[in-house]
Amino acid sequence: MLHRLKKLAPLAIIAIFMGALWLLSKELKHYNIHEIRSAVAHIPAWRLWAAAGLTVFNYLVLIGYDYLAIRAIHHPLPLSKISLASFTGFVTSYNFGALLGGTSVRYRLYSAWGLSAVEILQLIIMLGTTYWVGVFALAGIVFILQPFSIPASLHFPFENVQPVGYILLAIAVGYVLLPLIRSSPIIIKGIKIELPKTGMTVLQLAVSAADLVIASATLYMILAPELSVSFGEFLGIYLLATVVVVLSHVPGGVGVFELVILSLVGSQSSATILAGLLVFRVIYYLIPLFVALIMLALHELSLNRAIATPLVTETTHWSSAIAPLILSWSTLLAGAVLLFSGATPIVIDRLDHLQHAIPLPLIEISHIIGSVLGAALLVLGRDLQQRSYSAWWFITLMTGLGIIVSLLKGFDYEEAILLSIIFFALLASRNQFSQKGTQLSESFNLGWSSTILVIVTCSIWLGLFAYQSVDYSSGLWWTFTYDGNAPRFLRASIGVVIFLFLFAFSRWKSHHGPLG
Repeated sequence: MLHRLKKLAPLAIIAIFMGALWLLSKELKHYNIHEIRSAVAHIPAWRLWAAAGLTVFNYLVLIGYDYLAIRAIHHPLPLSKISLASFTGFVTSYNFGALLGGTSVRYRLYSAWGLSAVEILQLIIMLGTTYWVGVFALAGIVFILQPFSIPASLHFPFENVQPVGYILLAIAVGYVLLPLIRSSPIIIKGIKIELPKTGMTVLQLAVSAADLVIASATLYMILAPELSVSFGEFLGIYLLATVVVVLSHVPGGVGVFELVILSLVGSQSSATILAGLLVFRVIYYLIPLFVALIMLALHELSLNRAIATPLVTETTHWSSAIAPLILSWSTLLAGAVLLFSGATPIVIDRLDHLQHAIPLPLIEISHIIGSVLGAALLVLGRDLQQRSYSAWWFITLMTGLGIIVSLLKGFDYEEAILLSIIFFALLASRNQFSQKGTQLSESFNLGWSSTILVIVTCSIWLGLFAYQSVDYSSGLWWTFTYDGNAPRFLRASIGVVIFLFLFAFSRWKSHHGPLG
């Protein structure tokens, strides 16, 4: 029974995600993508830099989670290694979800550094405990002291969050008092879990509370001019959104986080709030991900030039463990970027230059190719975790082609730069992919499949939102003009759906044999 429920979990995640997109559509039906772009452009630069500074500070505080967990299992590791595991673990967890991201990263790194599977499991339990105890304690206090109403559209059983606050605070107090009631370890399926001492519990609360306050302050810094609530009230809203995201298991909390924030904050314009949330995702999630990728690429390059020493040998050990994971998720991100780019209109300021520089047929072809390449990167990305040389070769080729089509279909140099970073990281990590074989995507699983479905659905929703004012007709499919963004989106979406259908059919056929 439990096994069947696990198989149904991705379907539940998709259902939650689809529901969030539907509610977001209702919330944003009176706005268009040009208003959101304009709102992003009008965010003061000093606020962006302040948010970036808080993000750096927050990731330093996050090291405390892994540091306390390592201390709890009494395993000696230098702070440099703990910091690496913390940074890469949290970055991937925030972008791809805990199970698909952070847990896998930590397992590969810590196992390469000598921790046993039992010790890693204890460490991950400690990380989760530290986070949730901090959430319960801080949210409990904030919800009690500064309660806010819960919109009926969210279908919560309470009118405001104060009753939830008492429940959460009681759980946190119970955890703090637990060592006074029970001194012996808790044993779960043969795994001994030591209860933390009072001093460790206080440190857990401090780290988790600091993390949550700084993270919420980062978003508040961006949104503050548009909000009618104080920081204390906003902290409670942020905590509720964070808990809902974790419980939903939607990768990156896409759609779910935005929906809760939009529903609860007081603002005259949902478009400006959504613009701030998008900027927050870039600063807090995406930039740290590419910092990790650049650090890895530079390190790989330095290893290739270095003289073999014991230090280099040891560093290569953990580098080879983490490189395929980081590149796999970066490939997934590259595919998402290409799909989202294909679903949104060309920037108006670049349209005039485009008309004089690139023939219309080349723009049309590049648009479709870019979206199909995005879908292909989504389905092949996981094969990098198996160190497949065929996957590395195809993905490197497609990423290079993606750079070209990004420029041809709309002078999208930001997208081209992002793809270039991934392209050179792939080249720098060539020696990590040595597994031969021509059959790709044998490592596909339900988690990865649900992530792909979330990304593709999100890109289609984004296109429908961007062109909601366009009158759809059969003739729209055959409209070819420089400013024909909506027809290009429709044709590219069909290309993506056909590609994914053929891919799924080929996998089904390879597992079930020829028809008849």
